[in-house]
Amino acid sequence: MKGIFRFLARFRRSKRRYEAACYSYDQSLFICAVNEIRDGPGIQWEPFHRLSSSESDDAVGKFLTRILDDSGRVLAAKTTTDVRNARKEQLRAAGFSSERDLQKRAFLCIATRLPDSVRILPTHNGGIRGDTKGFQFLEEAVTTIKLPATDSELGAALRAALRNCTGQIGTPGSSRTIP
Repeated sequence: MKGIFRFLARFRRSKRRYEAACYSYDQSLFICAVNEIRDGPGIQWEPFHRLSSSESDDAVGKFLTRILDDSGRVLAAKTTTDVRNARKEQLRAAGFSSERDLQKRAFLCIATRLPDSVRILPTHNGGIRGDTKGFQFLEEAVTTIKLPATDSELGAALRAALRNCTGQIGTPGSSRTIP
């Protein structure tokens, strides 16, 4: 298993984990909770929220805090169809037509709230083809912020981590902009 699937597979635990997937693309930010399906893997699920990248660090931090608070729940068993339909709804809310479209256009960080800090792990977007396709973790570029922290500090830390993401997104020759 590679990248994000390895992350989701390691999610099965008895202890609640507070995690959020944070995407940056097209002057937007999209933050969604990572929850666990009973007897299944971790999945990106409700709640989720789309923000303009021009929002203040305070607003970004507030939404990240809300999403982290609501993450890590154990959801009732879901069918493959339920998961697929929920993900389609999520992608539409974010402005993507498919997973392929997301991988062509977005950078991803995983935010994890620990007892004394928030750890934000950037990724490399390997695109949609080849051995390195998908999102691969960049452990050497992790951003950690000690708690308690203000919403502004959390928002600024998330933006800093997103700037550490790598990969080729968009069309050839397009510029990479993370506000």
